[in-house]
Amino acid sequence: MASSAPDGNTSSLPMETLEGQTEQPASVRKDGGWIPALLII
Repeated sequence: MASSAPDGNTSSLPMETLEGQTEQPASVRKDGGWIPALLII
């Protein structure tokens, strides 16, 4: 159970990074849309 505590924290980190990259609509639009943005991630 103790190992589950740190695991949950690590899961929150990548989630925030994903949101930050997805917050770049200008870059995504330049690529062509959402499909390329998802591929980059």
